[in-house]
Amino acid sequence: MVVVGGPASARSASAPQYYVSLGDSYAAGYQPTSPKGGHTTTNGFAYQVTRLASAKGYHFTLVNFGCGGATTTSILKSLGCAQLGPGAPRYPAQTQAGAAEQFLVQHRGHVGLITVSIGGNDVTACASTPNRSPAWSRRSPPSTRTWSSSYRGYAGRRGPACGSSGPRIPT
Repeated sequence: MVVVGGPASARSASAPQYYVSLGDSYAAGYQPTSPKGGHTTTNGFAYQVTRLASAKGYHFTLVNFGCGGATTTSILKSLGCAQLGPGAPRYPAQTQAGAAEQFLVQHRGHVGLITVSIGGNDVTACASTPNRSPAWSRRSPPSTRTWSSSYRGYAGRRGPACGSSGPRIPT
């Protein structure tokens, strides 16, 4: 997950502050509701962040571009999303990253937090490949550093940033 935020002090209540979330099912709020499936809910972490931040004096409006099933490739190359989180904006003619960047450009100076949670589906796809070789685990998905550098300007130059991609599987 990549987290990019504004200054550590709480923002003024008069200026709209957005929390922009990108990523896979974790970001979209997917919850397994039965052994055969599930759906997106407001129980996902992105929805919880806004509630928890409010208790600390941060009043964010969540704009969640997260897409269930997204991978490090699809977030950059696939148009639209079939499994958005509740209340998420639709982006049928754009990639997830493109839609988020367009929003960030349009709301520059009003973004207090950005998270990118991606990589789990890349690992899942590799792990479920029947004839995998040890080489698959040494390939890393595209670096979240690229997103962090690009998005950091929208949230503020002095904002803290941290990140990680999907888990590393030992070989």
